[in-house]
Amino acid sequence: QPLTTGMQDDVLHRRLGSDRDVTDFKQQRGGSASLVEMGANPLLLALQIGVFLKDDRQLPERRTELYEKGVRLLLRRVEIGDTGQRDAQVIAKAMKPVPERPRPLDQRVEKLMAVLCHAGHVLHVQKHKRIFEAAEVHEILEDPGSDLGMDRGVAVAAWEDLLQDGRGILMCVEQDADGEGDLRYNSYQSTHLTLQEYFAAKQCVKDARASGDLLQSFEAVFGPNPSPWLREVHLMVAEMLTGDEFKLLADYYLDHDDGSGAASVRVTTMLKC
Repeated sequence: QPLTTGMQDDVLHRRLGSDRDVTDFKQQRGGSASLVEMGANPLLLALQIGVFLKDDRQLPERRTELYEKGVRLLLRRVEIGDTGQRDAQVIAKAMKPVPERPRPLDQRVEKLMAVLCHAGHVLHVQKHKRIFEAAEVHEILEDPGSDLGMDRGVAVAAWEDLLQDGRGILMCVEQDADGEGDLRYNSYQSTHLTLQEYFAAKQCVKDARASGDLLQSFEAVFGPNPSPWLREVHLMVAEMLTGDEFKLLADYYLDHDDGSGAASVRVTTMLKC
């Protein structure tokens, strides 16, 4: 059920407390059509509020930056008790840049994020799946051909941790009556599709940079005409690129223009995201 403008205002006043903070929040969000659209979803609005409070009453301009910071808040479990109130000191500590020698909590969060990105990429880009069995992700993580950047046993343990506590990122949508309590046979999905799309996009960029041929990597994933299923992943990828990387991808689409003008529209949409 999407939140109306009035419902959003009610949430903002309850969570932020002051009229000034609510006004600042709405003014900052108003500069981005994608952030305004996200506010209609309760979970994504909660992410916006959490990041706003954490970043000294500032919202990021890009939604991928919002997801990056918001997901880390969720993975660190900074909400206190049942009220959903957040302690400023806890948030500040949770969101400090990862030091040269990561603390145990930082290391754990990085592992959870890496597993979510790898699984999200395979599920969304390769399998085109929204709902999946937990066992499918086990198979993905245990595949010898996949480069996880960590020990496979550690990756599986991180995934099982997420199954026990989805942290507002994963939710069980169906329990297997014959599974005898084994979570691997339950069906899950991300709490919002855009979270899965974000994880997939983050992994796309990581893989493309590691491949040594950024353009060839993106071409293999998206091709000259990205499918509707990959549209948001494609736009999020564009947000994450450096200026030079973005130009390389934009030139690729313009060079493959079929004369219909679709390539120019695609590049313009990439710029606006």
